[in-house]
Amino acid sequence: MPNGLITGLIGLAIEARERPGWAHKLSAQDTQRACRYALCELNGFPDRAPDLLTAHPEAFDVVMRHELSWEFERPADLPELHYMVSTLRHGPEPIRARYSPIIQKLLTQGEPAHAQTLENALSLVLSWDGLNQSAFADLARQRYETSQDEGRRLTWLVAWMCVDAEGALGPLRAWVNGAEGHVEATRRMITFCNALMEHHAIRFGSIWRDFERVEILRQLVPLVYRPVQIEEDTVHEGTYSPDARDHAETTRSYLLGRICDTPRRATFDTLIAFSRELPHERSRNRMVVLAHRRAAEDAEQAAWLASDVLSFAEQAEREPRSARDLFDLICSRLDDLKLDLEDGDASEARILRNVEQETDVRIWFTNRLRQAARGRYSVPPEEELADATRPDIRIHAPAVDAPVSIELKIADKWSYSQLAERLRNQLVGQYLRDARSSFGVFLLVWQGKQKEWRELESGKRFRFGNLVEQLEAKAEEILQDRDDLEGIRIVGVDLIKRDTRHKK
Repeated sequence: MPNGLITGLIGLAIEARERPGWAHKLSAQDTQRACRYALCELNGFPDRAPDLLTAHPEAFDVVMRHELSWEFERPADLPELHYMVSTLRHGPEPIRARYSPIIQKLLTQGEPAHAQTLENALSLVLSWDGLNQSAFADLARQRYETSQDEGRRLTWLVAWMCVDAEGALGPLRAWVNGAEGHVEATRRMITFCNALMEHHAIRFGSIWRDFERVEILRQLVPLVYRPVQIEEDTVHEGTYSPDARDHAETTRSYLLGRICDTPRRATFDTLIAFSRELPHERSRNRMVVLAHRRAAEDAEQAAWLASDVLSFAEQAEREPRSARDLFDLICSRLDDLKLDLEDGDASEARILRNVEQETDVRIWFTNRLRQAARGRYSVPPEEELADATRPDIRIHAPAVDAPVSIELKIADKWSYSQLAERLRNQLVGQYLRDARSSFGVFLLVWQGKQKEWRELESGKRFRFGNLVEQLEAKAEEILQDRDDLEGIRIVGVDLIKRDTRHKK
């Protein structure tokens, strides 16, 4: 670096440290000069760069856009540089967030010739929480399909896996299965595994990891295990330097570990499926052990805090700390309301029997659930979801990022087939669509006006109690088909039960 440049950097550092608000006092010409100096630090942006960006964002943008475009357009026959894209990748969060959209736009306009520039650019956009996943998945797919170099194709395939694993699985499977012979298939899968992980961590440091969903790993893990077979693993003695095969084994273990670390029924079912499908007997036996371990861990409740013990001693319940805790608590509250309406001395069942609109019944249950919250959960006004649908009741808890949705129906107003359809398509298909939502309640209120329901296919007729049983069977079928759901409860409230009992 020229001595004059070093002197200028030192002077700017002194001024920024000794003059509070220095950036706001710069002239237009000095602002441009200060912005260019900010790009000349040897080890990333200087500490004063965020202040400069805040004070003069437009001037900073002009310099950054020019330098980023220049780096993207640098020809392949010139030496590779660790310049501005690398600096951004390791720079302060405000600067990364501002220029990540520009990096994504530059990637759309053209692919940098130098591999390291592409690597840094992808690391930036895949660490940006504002990334347009759909648009980026389309870009990754296009670049994968048009790239001639195997390394570039795998780079884009891994980026594609991060945001749209379901779309990328097909091309990966076709590429591996299209190999001539086991040796070439193994080489291709080892190459992919080395491209997916780097230094025992996911490549690009991506916060987008769509391929880590259990539903995707259910397909990806066997795809890895078939060519990277466990009986062919390298056995090392003493000190050694890991090679590509060792790294592939690390990736294989990581992917299996992501499944095992996911607490839900789908994980158990996936591991049991692996115990039947994987090519090596030792692997199949191991999957049974892992499945039982997962089931045992899922059966255990989280350790209680001291506050939980105190709360339970005073109120016989504690604050929900998981989706299961919240679901169980809401089911308990609904059971209390059901008991009060059906058998309570101060039952309001007679009032609800004359209510015509489901909206009014929903308001009653919402208010009662809110009154019984005791600070353990909240029942906000009717929420509108992204697709403009509105669950009847949606329960949230402070320590649980997994709402419980309740769909309420006056049973007298619906046929059996309509209720079964609403259970599957409304409660499950719409309100439990979010990846966080794995528990739901279908709340039926019977006013005694409709005496029986009929199943169209069999012609079988049944009363309200059997209606609830039929819908419980439907809910169990849904749970068997959907690995992402953990619990659906059918709650039936009989508003004429108390009067019927007294008449008898």
